[in-house]
This record gives sequence, C-alpha cells and structure tokens, in this order.
Amino acid sequence: DSIKKSASIFRATWGETIVVNFSMGLLFFLIFLGGLTVYALSWFTFNIVVIGVMSVLFFLFLIGLFLISSTLNVVFNIALYEYAAHQKSSEYFSAELLSGAIGKK
Repeated sequence: DSIKKSASIFRATWGETIVVNFSMGLLFFLIFLGGLTVYALSWFTFNIVVIGVMSVLFFLFLIGLFLISSTLNVVFNIALYEYAAHQKSSEYFSAELLSGAIGKK
C-alpha cells in the first residue's frame, strides 16, 4: 500500500521535482566552474609546486562539492516527500517553499 502511495506521489509531482533538482545542479555546476577557473589559472604560473598544490586543493574541492551537493539534494527530496505524503513541513522548510516546489501536474 505504501509503495502504491509513493508511486502516485511520484507520478503527481515528478516534473516539479526534476526542476528543483536541475536548479540545484545548475547552482553547483556554476560553483564548480568557479573552482575550475581558479585551478586553470594556476597553470599559468608555470611553477610545478603551485600547480601540484592547486591540483590537490582542486581534488579536495571536488570531493567537498560533491558531498555537499548530494547531501542537500537528499535532504530536500526527503522534505518534499514528507510534505507530499503527509502534508506537513519540517521546521527548516516552510510549507510555501515545499508546495511551490511540488505543485501539481
């Protein structure tokens, strides 16, 4: 029964959820481009030590960015599901934000 309910919630709100995920993905892609630009500019120093340090920092930046992006995506999707399934919002997300993110087909 809960699987059928989850499937119907997904069918009713999938488009809006994809838009929210795309928006978050675009934001983190722009942050990635900023980090990539800084890393690429380090190559113009022609100093192997600076390039090596920047390579390690860029790798750590990518790991951190991925972890933050994934975590925020999961947290927001759980909040959306809870709102869609039970019509209640958490203390961290307003009902207006969640209802605007979900909408109806």
